[in-house]
Amino acid sequence: MFKKMVGDRAESGELQPTGFGIATECKGLPLAIATLAKALKNKTLPEWKSALQRMKSPSPSNFEGIHAKVYTAIEVSYNHLGSEELKRTFLLSSLLGHNGFIQDLLKYGVGLGWFSQASTIEGARNDLLTLISDLKASSLLLDGSDGGHVDVHDVIRAVALSIADRDCHALLLAGDRLLNECSDEKALNDLKWIRLEYPNMNELPDVLESPQLTLFCLYNKYPSLEIPANFFNGTQRLRVLDLTRMQISSLPSSISLLRNLRTLCLDQGLLGDISIIGELKNLEVLSLLRSDIKMLPREIGQLTRLKLLDLSGCSKLKVIQPRVLASMSRLEELYLENSFNRWEHDEHESQRNASLAELKQLKKLTALVIRIRDVKMIPEDLSFEKLERCKIFVGDAWNKWDSSAEISRILKLQLRASISFDSSLKQLLKMSEELHLEGLKGVKNILYELDSEGFQELKHLYIHNAPDIQHIMKSAALHNAFPILEVLSIRNLINLEKICYGRLRVTSFCKLRIIIVECCDQLKMLLSFSIARQLLQLQEIGVADCRNMVEIMMEGVIVADGLAEEERSNKISFPNLQSLVLEGLSKLTRFCPENGIEFPNLIHLEIGKCPIFKTFTSSPGTGDIAVSSEKAENTYAPPFFNEKVAFPQLERLLIYRMGNLNKIWADQLDGDSFCKLKVIGIGWCEMLVSIFPFSMLERLQRLNDLLIPECDSLEEIVEAPNASHSQALADTQPTLVETDTKFVFSELTGLRLHRLPKLKGFCHRMHIICPSLQSLEVFECEQVQVFASKFPSFQRINGDDQREIQIQCPFSVSKVRSVKTLHVGMHY
Repeated sequence: MFKKMVGDRAESGELQPTGFGIATECKGLPLAIATLAKALKNKTLPEWKSALQRMKSPSPSNFEGIHAKVYTAIEVSYNHLGSEELKRTFLLSSLLGHNGFIQDLLKYGVGLGWFSQASTIEGARNDLLTLISDLKASSLLLDGSDGGHVDVHDVIRAVALSIADRDCHALLLAGDRLLNECSDEKALNDLKWIRLEYPNMNELPDVLESPQLTLFCLYNKYPSLEIPANFFNGTQRLRVLDLTRMQISSLPSSISLLRNLRTLCLDQGLLGDISIIGELKNLEVLSLLRSDIKMLPREIGQLTRLKLLDLSGCSKLKVIQPRVLASMSRLEELYLENSFNRWEHDEHESQRNASLAELKQLKKLTALVIRIRDVKMIPEDLSFEKLERCKIFVGDAWNKWDSSAEISRILKLQLRASISFDSSLKQLLKMSEELHLEGLKGVKNILYELDSEGFQELKHLYIHNAPDIQHIMKSAALHNAFPILEVLSIRNLINLEKICYGRLRVTSFCKLRIIIVECCDQLKMLLSFSIARQLLQLQEIGVADCRNMVEIMMEGVIVADGLAEEERSNKISFPNLQSLVLEGLSKLTRFCPENGIEFPNLIHLEIGKCPIFKTFTSSPGTGDIAVSSEKAENTYAPPFFNEKVAFPQLERLLIYRMGNLNKIWADQLDGDSFCKLKVIGIGWCEMLVSIFPFSMLERLQRLNDLLIPECDSLEEIVEAPNASHSQALADTQPTLVETDTKFVFSELTGLRLHRLPKLKGFCHRMHIICPSLQSLEVFECEQVQVFASKFPSFQRINGDDQREIQIQCPFSVSKVRSVKTLHVGMHY
């Protein structure tokens, strides 16, 4: 493990014996090996030798359950961090605990003055993210629950807190330990960091005498806990103060003595009078996140050095007094997520609230999260050009604020009437990385009417309920349009004729990963062949409820005879597609013409409610014809899947409510297609007489779960074998064939058969062996007559009545050894 993590250097002549010694001293402990290997990967021989010496004489561990070797390995890794910035970021992250919020680290780091080389909050954030990335690479920190959080291993955190206690004079108190007792362990006079983590205390000391203290965090759980008036008299070097979940009728008067305070957090608090904050003239970060504040006091406007104001989640905030925001001339980041939205339309003498025009005074603003009730409230001359990160929600249709950590600029725009897109709006559209358009009217061509330059920054595009749009892009051969778009979702565009009209440049849509199309009734195809060949990064396709969709892929407009012929002759491949869902397409006849199509990495395929979709690919004139149910019995019905389509990685197949589907698989299929299927669900397909052709069995070795509900004509699961089938099975799987025709579903754990009135058996003249079956459900299958001769005992549970019974298994299913649940009956 050590060699693998260090790389080839571990085998070099001078390092090899030392590396072997280090790995040996780790005693096979993964955490020790991982942290040391990452720490020493690019270090010199003397540093390796020093680490080996330390491991031979490990530090004594005072922590129950932490091996001395592990403690020393983590300590050595810490000592080998390349800079003091890395060391203190690691210690502070550990002090914050599991799944720490990176924004909190930023607020604390800015307050402690750690990012003096960065001239802006955005610059400080970039520095912090770089440090966190380096610490993850060293295995000292871990990924958090999402991109906005960072985690740390329990053992590493325990060691880090010990180091922080030694090097940073930091103290973490939690549970029953009291602040006024900590002097027994360390003099308060020497402490620099204190974090009280939901302590069991009902009162604080009258005065906190800690003159070296720079960071004080109290995470409270007692509503009755009060802060004495003189509590901060002895902490005048304090730079970061975090009082979370406090009930504060008024802040203590001694807070005004904190002239060095740079960061103040009163998150999740019940806040009364906080106007004294206006006296903290050097404050740079103020956070009232998820507090119950109702009015932002006018005195906040005195904080002329403030760079970051976080009012996220302040759902009761109804009043921001006029010109308070405008007076914060140095403000760089303003967060109003799920918070204040009562902006006045413009500035006037009788206004009671802030107006959006005040944002024009914030010349340094680079981050803005805000909700606006109506697009008409945005001033025409309001510039968004300097915004590096933003979430701007316009209208009341938006409830979710969550977004990917990779997306920095989001615009969600709800329109109730046709509007003219002025310079401010077009600027927002042009710079957005994620764009949601709801209720757009009067626009027929997204590309030319909203951003003629081709949305060069856009990664995610969602367009819903836009009745006038005819094309997302039209005649773009001369434009590099949507070059980095990854997600396209369109819904209820009732007049959309084509997504792309005309030819594309190679770079247009070249990054597209996901395309979702719903309720677009005029759309007859999803993609032309020429466009499909360019979408090499596509991972997910979903098409639903498009009433006139005939084909998913169709031959494009014939530009030249040679082009059309080339499209018909070349095989199509979606090399990265993993999920394909087609549902509610009442006129769909086929996926594409019979060119031959490959899905080398498709894992999930779901097709439902497509009543005349009878074959996945077909030659001209076959797939286009919908055969009526009366003629179906006398007309050749091609199988849904034939040798022209390949699914070598498919694991999950769901087909449902396909009323005219006669046969699913052809006897001959492409190569190893369908050989990795784990889950198959076939339901509500009234014309099916069987599910699998006999030749399909050898491809089902990995099948885990088979569900078949309500196929009224189904008579058997597997078509009966003929002599050639039996001989073929004997030739290809001799270990599975005994004196009788038998087949082993070696990995099948679940078999569910519901309401199959004509079902007579699994397979005529064949035994099916299911050694791993755990769950068997059979409901309303009245024609089943064939039973196994060997079957173990089961436990049937009916309400509170539990009894062990002997029961026979339906069908010719033999050698079933491990069934845990069995339901056989006439009703669900």
